[in-house]
Amino acid sequence: MKTKITKKQVLDFLKQHKHAGISTVTPKGLPEAATIYYGVDKHFNFYFPTGTLSRKFKNIQKNPHVALAVTDTKKLITVQMEGVAKVVYLTKKSINVVQTLTKALSPGLRETLQSLWDPVPPVIKMKNGDLAILQVEIKWVRWADFSLPVKETNGEYYLEVKI
Repeated sequence: MKTKITKKQVLDFLKQHKHAGISTVTPKGLPEAATIYYGVDKHFNFYFPTGTLSRKFKNIQKNPHVALAVTDTKKLITVQMEGVAKVVYLTKKSINVVQTLTKALSPGLRETLQSLWDPVPPVIKMKNGDLAILQVEIKWVRWADFSLPVKETNGEYYLEVKI
């Protein structure tokens, strides 16, 4: 593939979006997928809220390895990632949870997650336990721009991006 993509271009793409697909692994080794609202920092760390009774939370407690995908269907671009997840904040769910989290988090994390709070992520509206903020440290990134013509790519659309 002739086209080059920079780390900054990938990060800018990720910051323009709020939703990702996340795949986790059950204790029996089966895949499970979900959609998350996310924020990403300049170091490619993903942050997302989830309920402590959710399947993804329970799966990550047993096996922290996850895969993520962010897609822009209009531009025909996708970014696929793999990383390791961990809990960075845990709080009781309440009507003021957004304000509580915003005040409690460090300035960098608060800035990263601010885009998540408007609109309020669905997890806050659901009865699925307390609220956790998870961080995924991204270890591997792959970019694909399917809007490019075959002549330009020779059918090789994926580019691994060093982060």
